[in-house]
Amino acid sequence: MRSTLLRTAAVASAGLLLCGCARHQLAVHHHEAPGRGLSGAVSPPTSSPAPSVPSTEAAARPALGPVASWLLSERAFYRAGQLGEPDYGPLVSSFAPSSPALESIVSFLITLEVAGVVAPSSYRLGAGRLLFEDGHEATVTGCSYDTGSLYRSSRLPAPASLGGGAGFTAYQVRLLLRGGRWLVWSIASRAVSSDRQPGPCEGF
Repeated sequence: MRSTLLRTAAVASAGLLLCGCARHQLAVHHHEAPGRGLSGAVSPPTSSPAPSVPSTEAAARPALGPVASWLLSERAFYRAGQLGEPDYGPLVSSFAPSSPALESIVSFLITLEVAGVVAPSSYRLGAGRLLFEDGHEATVTGCSYDTGSLYRSSRLPAPASLGGGAGFTAYQVRLLLRGGRWLVWSIASRAVSSDRQPGPCEGF
């Protein structure tokens, strides 16, 4: 569903671009696997500079680490898609203020809602791995697999442009430490055709 979002991003920026995940379909059931790669989806602008972080943030002790924080955000994304709630509180609050990724995701979810499309009922999410962390920001990778979004009324598969179609999505996510919490700032993702491909989704 994320990868589809990425392909829709160009159109969305001129109208409503929501998520940036071609295969990042939403769903209720998930499985978390520790540490591996990416499986394609959300791609918010990564060129936008992040606001500077006050030195006091470095002293804050977040309850959750960067990988766990990203996983919570992804689950909230799926849940928002299942409920048809683009402004789903747990999703919005998992992003740093002014995050370009959140703008893209919300736009994508709005597009799904208008089209009568919902996230899938099952997915796998995990393979999270910390690549970098300096006390102010962090970068993690991970992978997801889902069966694709569906039309709410018919339960038939939605087109690829609306997150339809099963597949893997590899992620690289940048998070910022804000108020003692790791919050998502940007997400780069890509669709992965097989779990045999090198990267975060290999063996997922």
